[in-house]
Amino acid sequence: MNLRPLVLASQSIKLRCDTLRVYLPKQGQQQLAVSELVYLRSEGNYTWLFWTNGQQTLLPRTLKYVEAKLPANAFVRLHRHHTVNSSHVVGVCQKVTGLVVRLSNGQSLVVARRRRSQILKQFQSLYERLENRP
Repeated sequence: MNLRPLVLASQSIKLRCDTLRVYLPKQGQQQLAVSELVYLRSEGNYTWLFWTNGQQTLLPRTLKYVEAKLPANAFVRLHRHHTVNSSHVVGVCQKVTGLVVRLSNGQSLVVARRRRSQILKQFQSLYERLENRP
């Protein structure tokens, strides 16, 4: 049994997930690096994409539609309005308003109550580091 073709097939799928193909009105068809995407915010039927360089992109698509185009293991839904790139999460802390996730660009986003336990499990090491701080 030769497993080599299976490995190559999974690598090619991984490479396709590293970019997000979108159509932007002024620039046309673009391929954007998913690793540079910090988080997504929905506003009705539109989605804002926030990048590491501070740039923001507005897409005329729902958050659900854009999430389906992204690698599922790299992005986490915090709230009905926010999805974050897990590699850009630098901290998780408990505040009076609820659980808050801090991102690499300095932004803090509140986690929905129903998603709290899932987020704590996923980012437990970050939460424990912050809790044990003197």
